[in-house]
Amino acid sequence: MKNTSTAHSFNDIKIEYNRLANLKKWLNQNYPEYKNITLISDENIIKSTINIFADDLFSNFNNKIIIHEARDDIKIAHRIINDIKQNSHCDLIIAIGSGTINDLTKFVAKEINLPYIICPSATSMNGYLSANSSLTIGNHKQSIATKQAIAVFIDSNLIKEAPQDLNKAGIADLLAFYSCYFDWLLSHLLFNTNFCQSAIDFTSADADNLRKNFKNFNLKEDNFINHLMAMLLRSGQAMTIAKGSYPASQSEHLIAHSLQMKYGNIFKNIYHGRQIASTIFTSLELQEKIINSEEILELKDATFNYNQIVSFFDAEVANQCQHEYELKINILQKNDIFNQITKEKWLAIKQKLSKIYLPISELIAIFHHFEIDYNLDYFNISNSQYQEVVDISRFIRNRITCLDFKI
Repeated sequence: MKNTSTAHSFNDIKIEYNRLANLKKWLNQNYPEYKNITLISDENIIKSTINIFADDLFSNFNNKIIIHEARDDIKIAHRIINDIKQNSHCDLIIAIGSGTINDLTKFVAKEINLPYIICPSATSMNGYLSANSSLTIGNHKQSIATKQAIAVFIDSNLIKEAPQDLNKAGIADLLAFYSCYFDWLLSHLLFNTNFCQSAIDFTSADADNLRKNFKNFNLKEDNFINHLMAMLLRSGQAMTIAKGSYPASQSEHLIAHSLQMKYGNIFKNIYHGRQIASTIFTSLELQEKIINSEEILELKDATFNYNQIVSFFDAEVANQCQHEYELKINILQKNDIFNQITKEKWLAIKQKLSKIYLPISELIAIFHHFEIDYNLDYFNISNSQYQEVVDISRFIRNRITCLDFKI
C-alpha cells in the first residue's frame, strides 16, 4: 500500500489516514491555533513509536505524560488532570494508545474542557469515537459521559506494531453488535425502554459486511486495518448517536465487566476484546434459547440481594450497583405491562428477534478465520466460578438483557 494521506470529515470530526511522522505538519495545517500540546500515552506505546519514528516525533509536544502502567482507574485520570493543570498553557491533548489510554483521555478532556485528538495504536475496540469512558471507580466498572475527539489520526504502521491478539480484539468487539442489538431490542419490545434505530442502522452494514465477507479480509494488510478501524469508529459514533453505549454494550459486556471486577488480578492483563470474544458466546447461547423456547418468557426474581453482592464483590461495589439497579427495578416491576405484552405479542417478538440473531456457528467460523481464541479456559477460572459471575452480572448496571429472564 502506498504511503499516502487520505482524510474525510465525520460529523465534524476529522479522520486522517497518514503516518505519525507527518503529524506535526498535519497539525499545523489543520489546527494552527493550538500551540501548547500535551501528549498522553504509555511506556509500551512510546517504545513502539520511537522504534518507527525516532525521538523527533516527540519534540512536537510541550508536555508529555507517560503512564507506567495504563489502567482504567479514575484515580489515574485525576493524576493526569493535576499534571496538566500544573502546565497551565496546555490547549490541546493528543493521545497515542488504545482502549485504556482513550478512556482516560476522554475523561480528562471533559473534566478540564480541552479538545483532544486520538492516535489509535490498535484496532482493539470500538470506543475511539464514543462520548463515554469505561472507568473503574473503586472496584466498580462504570460508563461515564465524557466527550468526543475532534480528530482521529490513524497510522496503519503503528497499528501493525501492536500485538496481533490486540488487533484481533476489535473484531470481537465489533461483532458484539449482534448480541447488543438483540438485548436492546428485547428490552424495548417488552418494556418500552429507550431504543434508537438510527444508531443501529449506522453500524449494522459494517457488522453485516464483516459477517458475510470475512473470508476476503486479512488482518495483516493495510487495507483491512484501515477498513476495520473505520468500522470501529462508526460503531463508536453509533454510541454517541444513541446517547449511551446501548448499541455496543449489553449482556456480553456486563459479564466481562463483572469478571474484571471479581477477578481483577487475572483480567487486568486480558484485553477487553478478548474477554468479549468469550462472553459473547454466553449471550448468544441465552438468546438462542429465548427464540427457540415454546414457553412464554418469564422474568427472574428481580430482588436486589445486597448482602449477596457485598459477599461476591465488596460493600463499595454493592452500593454503586444498588444505585444503578434501583433505576432498573422500577422498570422490571411493571409486571402488568410485561405480562400483557408477552401474552399478546410474544410470538411476533420472537420472530423479530430471530431475524437479528447471530448463530453461534457463524461466529465460530469468523473467529477461526482470524485465529481468535474464544475458549473460556484462557480465563484461568473454573466453570462454576464463571457461572457465578454470569448469574450476578444482571445486577451491576441499569440494562435489561437476556440475563434477566428464566431460560
